[in-house]
Amino acid sequence: MKRILLIFACLIPFSLGFGYDWEEVLKQSEKYREFSKEGFSFDYQLKEEGKSPQLLRVYIKPNDLGTVLVKFLSPANLAKRRILTTSDGIWMYDTGMRTPIRISDSQLLFGQASTGDISRVVFNIYYYPVSGSVEDSQIKLTLSKREGQKVSYPKVILYLDKETYKPLKAEFFSSSGVKMKTVVYEEYGEFDGKVLLKKFRVKNEISGDETTIELSNYSTNTLPLSMFSKSALERIP
Repeated sequence: MKRILLIFACLIPFSLGFGYDWEEVLKQSEKYREFSKEGFSFDYQLKEEGKSPQLLRVYIKPNDLGTVLVKFLSPANLAKRRILTTSDGIWMYDTGMRTPIRISDSQLLFGQASTGDISRVVFNIYYYPVSGSVEDSQIKLTLSKREGQKVSYPKVILYLDKETYKPLKAEFFSSSGVKMKTVVYEEYGEFDGKVLLKKFRVKNEISGDETTIELSNYSTNTLPLSMFSKSALERIP
């Protein structure tokens, strides 16, 4: 009996994930969304049931994965829209606007997946792991927002492949503990020798609506540093 208990006791630390550096695991999981540290861009096609697909070009600021500028390319009625996400919030400029407007937290929380809250999330920048565990072939990380970071969802539960740390699913929660959105990372592809996220699906847990996002045409081309600012949004061609 003592031998059985000893064997069981030896298994517990492994099953709970002891021996893992959860901060490092979280950092490693981001490599599947980083094409280049020196800035990059990619196409972002958004499909919602019953609506026309939207095509956007996303630009990542050099050495700052958390700062993202988005240009809408189609449909035609959205082709002038620009969105900037920074550590201070999310700003939008569109046809007819005199100046960019800030997108509120409530719009992010209850709106359907667009280019804002989900796309801006760089987990290891905005969050830290409160706890982690190994469950079968997956790692489960419970994340909380880092002090001083402005995020729409203060808590995230992130599931990773145990061997590769590849993101599999993320659940986003409001400050009251309500699950607001679920992201399923469905497909990865090889781009210029790097394995990167290619397709994911977002479910709005409040409305039940689902959106599929496909990423393609990764490139090291990006915009000048001066373009990644609120004041530049209306000048971006």
